[in-house]
Amino acid sequence: MNTANRKTTGLFMPIIAVLCVFTLIAACSKEAENAAQAVDEATDSAGRTSRSFAVSAGADQTITLPTNSVTLRATVTAGTARTFRWSQETGATATISSPNSSSTNVTALTAGEYRFRLQATDSRGRSATDTVHVSVKGTGTANATPTVNAGTDQSITLPVSTATLTGTATDRDGTIASWAWSQASGPAATIQSPSSATTAISGMTTAGTYVFTLKVTDNGGATASANTTVTVKSASASGGATGNYGTLLYSTGYNSTSDIINGSGQHGNGGLSTTVYKDGPGSFKSVPANVSSGIRSEVQYSESLTPLEGAIEYDVMYEKLFQNSGHSLQFHPVTSGGSASPGLWHVDGKFWLVNWKGGSNAYYPTTFTIPTNKWLHMVFQYKIGSAGYMKLTIDGVVVFDKTNIQVGDGSGQYLKVGVNMWQNQESVVYYDNLKIWKK
Repeated sequence: MNTANRKTTGLFMPIIAVLCVFTLIAACSKEAENAAQAVDEATDSAGRTSRSFAVSAGADQTITLPTNSVTLRATVTAGTARTFRWSQETGATATISSPNSSSTNVTALTAGEYRFRLQATDSRGRSATDTVHVSVKGTGTANATPTVNAGTDQSITLPVSTATLTGTATDRDGTIASWAWSQASGPAATIQSPSSATTAISGMTTAGTYVFTLKVTDNGGATASANTTVTVKSASASGGATGNYGTLLYSTGYNSTSDIINGSGQHGNGGLSTTVYKDGPGSFKSVPANVSSGIRSEVQYSESLTPLEGAIEYDVMYEKLFQNSGHSLQFHPVTSGGSASPGLWHVDGKFWLVNWKGGSNAYYPTTFTIPTNKWLHMVFQYKIGSAGYMKLTIDGVVVFDKTNIQVGDGSGQYLKVGVNMWQNQESVVYYDNLKIWKK
């Protein structure tokens, strides 16, 4: 070999060596990539390739003080994790000792409920999360009783025979483990989903009052119960029919303001409205304003619709009950000089029966407390005269019954239904399904 060839060969030897090094590095890198992919693409028992990635933060835990720490452990249930990150989502401030490790101690826990979140990533940058709940009980503290609400009372009118009950419950030191609906009283009915927070009730084909109980049990075995009522009303009677209270004189509805104001306009100066209808005839809304003098918001019926003996039947709901005293149903004498006015009053949130005769007042208080935002079915039976009577029935229960008394002065009365109250008050009252019966 001549000198020129030796020089050329010597020149290329370092270049070849460098190329070999780069080739080796590339091969090693490819081998590492293949190895990582092989780990990430694990095979199951059937030889299928799985590309999923999932983690678990572990089972929920419960401890009792003075123990105030727990260990949280991550488990990779599919794929391979490269990083871990623990964080706190709810509860009092606690200390996560190793937030970037697969397992960590959590310290400085106090009585209450905690939730911790685990987030992990794999070699391909994918993320997976899970949460774990930790319950810390106080030292020697008994399991707290849960709080339950069976929902708002309801009213339906036949032929509607179903209703939906929705309960709510909370447990300040745990969770609600079970729900149980049962019927406490009333005609037979069917509870469709007794073990759920919400259930349909069917088969309420008989008019009456149905009471249902919701019982909840927490994860520590403590229980609490609450009731709700469904009132099922009979279908409206047709005009001229004979019912339980005699002959039906009136059961028509209102379509405009002119329908509820008689010729003299004695409907009062209150906010009387027929724009709010419920489910039957005789529907109106009485909304007197807060004024410095007495105010009326009433529907007036003629003497021909006010028999000397009969019954006034209606449904009523007090959205806002006026605070002191006032009428909700009253009779006025036809004679100009008389002061006879049997009727139904409100006094300090209770019903009173009041009878005026020639300036002599007789007051008959009941013990019935008037609820708000609940429909009541009212029947006021009466007879005007020296051997008269007054009887008040609410939701099928007699709350007042007095016979052989002087009622009015016998000279004839006309009926007013609605709110007539004293000064410096206000109310919102709905009337519905009003009927006037003659015996």
